Amino acid sequence: MNDKLSDAFKSVIPEPPPTTGWVAGARRKRRNTRLAISGVAAAAVVALAIPVALNLPSVREPLVASPAPTPSATASSEPTQTPSVAPTQTSSPEPTIALTDIPSPDPVESPGAPSEPGPTLEPAGSDVPGSWACYNEDGRAPLLNANTGEDLPTGVGRAFLCGDGHEGFGVVGPLDPLVIEPDRIIELFEAQPEYVEVPDCGYEASDPYRIVLEYLNGDKWIISGYGEECQPLTDGTTQKAGEGFRDKVVALWQEQRAAVSPPAPPAATDALNCAPAQYPMIPMTLGDATAGIFCSQLDQEDPVEKVVLAPELVDRLVQAATSEAVAGYPEAAPGEASGTLILTNGWGDIFPVMRHGDQYAYVGDSEMMVWTPQDELAQALDNAFG
Repeated sequence: MNDKLSDAFKSVIPEPPPTTGWVAGARRKRRNTRLAISGVAAAAVVALAIPVALNLPSVREPLVASPAPTPSATASSEPTQTPSVAPTQTSSPEPTIALTDIPSPDPVESPGAPSEPGPTLEPAGSDVPGSWACYNEDGRAPLLNANTGEDLPTGVGRAFLCGDGHEGFGVVGPLDPLVIEPDRIIELFEAQPEYVEVPDCGYEASDPYRIVLEYLNGDKWIISGYGEECQPLTDGTTQKAGEGFRDKVVALWQEQRAAVSPPAPPAATDALNCAPAQYPMIPMTLGDATAGIFCSQLDQEDPVEKVVLAPELVDRLVQAATSEAVAGYPEAAPGEASGTLILTNGWGDIFPVMRHGDQYAYVGDSEMMVWTPQDELAQALDNAFG
């Protein structure tokens, strides 16, 4: 089992791309770097089992209702003329203005803050990663074929991005569906150049992914491709070159997230499970983590205990590890891995951290990182893990 998972892990660690998209060449370079370190790190990780808009409060200046000014009873410099007939009139009091009659000012929004809540997270079951839409009705086998016609139609209601995490190791897609103009995926697909076969694709045909399109009429369609792009991108009928396509699709999710707010806590933590640890298609760094869980048992054949961590503890962990971690590997033997921290941001993306005795290890930008917490924090983590 260790050999199989180790081999799989070596072939699927993706490069977290920048916000503007991944560059295929840079990803290959990063992949080669990670493969160089994964030979030593693979044994340490085979045990892994894995606002609402931020509007400011309405700011209103106190409103004071003042009566209309009373004209001054000053004598005029010109002589006054007394009319021959002076009807008697009873003056009525000046109207009063109630505070409730004054229109309230519009709410003040923070510049650049999202104004709408984002879509609900839709995780799969308790023992498989990613969204439920990535699986068949049994909730375990990946959904690979759902096309209902010959030509890829428009009219998509929402889309899901699925990774190869169901194979034990690999990448996992986002839990939030794309709901803002999902037809753009079809436009991107049609704009891709025609596929030209690449001889000796070999290892490059790895890192598979799928895009599940759900239509407003209930139909589904799947576009599938590979992260390394030497294999064709296809909708089941038409083959396109895959170069840069996944990067463009990921950018659609990033654009949507920038326009809306994430679900309110604890939605992201509730969506986490102790399925084999994966790496997210949408890049996440340690510094992005705001919540997390601890999985006390790594052997998939044994029950796994999920311990939800307090946000304050996660914040302390992130700050300390960010400043104190160094490049290297844990001192504990690979078989002594004693649990996994699965950290997350507000969207349910994951960042796995392996616990090895008193040390913690994770994959950094280009190398393995190891962190040893200091006494007080180390004790707080041990107490939290139970």
